[in-house]
Amino acid sequence: AIIDTGVYYNHPHLSPNILTNPSESHGSDRDYSDNDKNGLKDDYVGWDFYNGDAFPIDDNGHGTHVAGLAASTYMGVAPKAKILPVKVLSSTGSGDLGTIAAGILYAIDRGADVINLSLGGPSGGTITSELQQMINLVKIAKNSNTIVVAAAGNGGNDGIGDCNDNSPVYPANIQEDNLISVASVDLYNNITDYSNFGGSTVHIAAPGGDFATGGLLSTDIPYCFGSCTSINTPYRSSIGTSMATPVVAGVVAALKSKSPQKGYLDIVNAILNNGTY
Repeated sequence: AIIDTGVYYNHPHLSPNILTNPSESHGSDRDYSDNDKNGLKDDYVGWDFYNGDAFPIDDNGHGTHVAGLAASTYMGVAPKAKILPVKVLSSTGSGDLGTIAAGILYAIDRGADVINLSLGGPSGGTITSELQQMINLVKIAKNSNTIVVAAAGNGGNDGIGDCNDNSPVYPANIQEDNLISVASVDLYNNITDYSNFGGSTVHIAAPGGDFATGGLLSTDIPYCFGSCTSINTPYRSSIGTSMATPVVAGVVAALKSKSPQKGYLDIVNAILNNGTY
């Protein structure tokens, strides 16, 4: 599940891997009914919780880039995994905890093995009811053997990474053993200047790109209409812990595919115990 700004699910390197809901209909076949009785009509390709409709299409590009790194057919870490688009953020990347929590619950209900959360922010030192709801959902995800992978964050206004042990960022700082908090490293396996870190709250790092050597190339939303030419090929490079996170989510998906009988803790430990120091 890609819980983000949405996913451009018509991208040629994403559309073969979009998880469709066989109980629902879409496009010209849409019947405006809730056939699977989950409270959402026609959620054939996922759901847009920000706008409240059955079209979780990306209008920012962030979620599409993230989805491509995790599971595109061309460059994804898990190129045969299925992608569940869940839009919880606006075209500018803003959102609220309640909407994100709704997206997490939906992903759990749809049977997601791994939930990617390339989003987050500081809590201000207070566990609000909305944040507590999100924490509870991560706990509930364990019952479904679901692993949550969350971005550690990209520092503050100064662009320099902060210590999450001292300045919590959520959902990355949720202390549950089915959640992996991800920092970013550069081409030389050094933590990037912008990446948050933490001795007890950040668990692993993955490639996230940097300003010196460039970003990670992945899928993007098109800026053309109709038949797009090669000049309009929708790909772009980007950097951030948001990019490192789906790399880890892709590893989770690949391990789960290889050993579907393994529990979430087996998968988490296989990743955390086999990183380099």
